[in-house]
Amino acid sequence: MQRLLWLALIACPSWTFGQFFYSLDQSIPVSRSDGTLYEIPWAGGLNAAEYNKLDLNDDGIADLVLFDRMANKVTTLVREGERYRYAPEYETHFPTVSNWLLLRDFNCDGKPDVFTGDVLGIRVYVNRTPPGGPMEWEHFRFFAGEGIPKSDVLLTRGFSGLINLQLQFDDLPAIYDVDGDGDLDILTVNYNGEGGIEFHKNFSQERYNSCDSLDFERITQRWGNVLTCSCGEFAFGGDGCPPHGGGRVKHSEGKGLLAYDFDNDGDIDLALSYGNCEEVYYLENTGDAANPDFTSATPFPQPDP
Repeated sequence: MQRLLWLALIACPSWTFGQFFYSLDQSIPVSRSDGTLYEIPWAGGLNAAEYNKLDLNDDGIADLVLFDRMANKVTTLVREGERYRYAPEYETHFPTVSNWLLLRDFNCDGKPDVFTGDVLGIRVYVNRTPPGGPMEWEHFRFFAGEGIPKSDVLLTRGFSGLINLQLQFDDLPAIYDVDGDGDLDILTVNYNGEGGIEFHKNFSQERYNSCDSLDFERITQRWGNVLTCSCGEFAFGGDGCPPHGGGRVKHSEGKGLLAYDFDNDGDIDLALSYGNCEEVYYLENTGDAANPDFTSATPFPQPDP
């Protein structure tokens, strides 16, 4: 009898722990107070989301990768017809993402790469996903000089040599082919708080005749002849921002940039947002691709376009 009891006690933990298994069941409907159903109730809420496209399941269709800056969380949605299905199984395959996430194909291989924030600037992860395989990312490290260890964060050439391309933790840069030469450049709001937009040109095409490098130089700290001052307040041409709080210009809460040719005239326009404002502002480029010039800012999108 004692032997049987001993065997039962040994088997009990194995039996107990073997029964616990968790899986996500998204078939359970969730309704609002008025009875209408939520389409994707189990994905959780979003407070400050950034939207990116990426083919997650290798079916040739772009899916959605969201990054919620407040929750510091990646959310993945697979497109099925005209709808999206929450697919959390892809979320753990991403590298560590901090502050912001932009998926941009910098090496022209058809696979978007990861650009994300770091306490020292910008980290880059190259998309090494094999055909039909799970997502794989390689941390891209930057040449810092002969005999110097490579940098974990993106470098640009400033006034005194190679430096980190630093930005405020709550800023969002624009990573886009600004000058139309076939490689990705970077626009970011000046880190020291003066409100200018820095243009960091990528010399990959000029120096290597290819788009597969990230070789940056800061060309100007006032790209487009504009300063971002505060909510709805800009300075154009050679004007400066009005002083706030004791005569010093302040870098207000997070500024996000989106570079795109909105009016389809061959040069790059801007959409700009402030973290402490409700509005987004559109700045039309009245110059050209080589000599951008902004002279006004309007709410975007316009209420009655």
